[in-house]
Amino acid sequence: MLNPHGRSASVLALLAVMLAACATAFQEPQTRLVDARIDSASVERIKTTFTVEIDNPNSVGAKVTRIRYTVFAEGVKVIEENVKKDFEVKAKAKTRVDLPARITPADLAAAGLAAALNRRVNYTLKGEVTIDTPIGDMTLPISDSGVLKW
Repeated sequence: MLNPHGRSASVLALLAVMLAACATAFQEPQTRLVDARIDSASVERIKTTFTVEIDNPNSVGAKVTRIRYTVFAEGVKVIEENVKKDFEVKAKAKTRVDLPARITPADLAAAGLAAALNRRVNYTLKGEVTIDTPIGDMTLPISDSGVLKW
């Protein structure tokens, strides 16, 4: 007769080994800003859409269910969004996704003076992405920084 607890332990041990193997082979996907456009503007708010390209080098795709992010321009917080949006990040491929953002003119003005004088803006993005996995939702940190020039 098989010991049911021994069988469960064996299955859990095998699962742990498989997860460890996957974790060591995982490569972090790269992101880049492809486009930014203004959808509408008023004295209270500017609605924009950012198109981001995700380059996934892994042999497994993922279903994203939520993105929470904050963007700083010249050290000033200009965007803070929590977007519930389902989309697939394809395996070994580039996926583009449109992300909405709302910016207040006051925040933009605070960051914009330095940008206008220098014809460039230093930005930092911090946030997290939630993906749907067979074992439940998993939240992973995201971050990026760089310089936009014009």
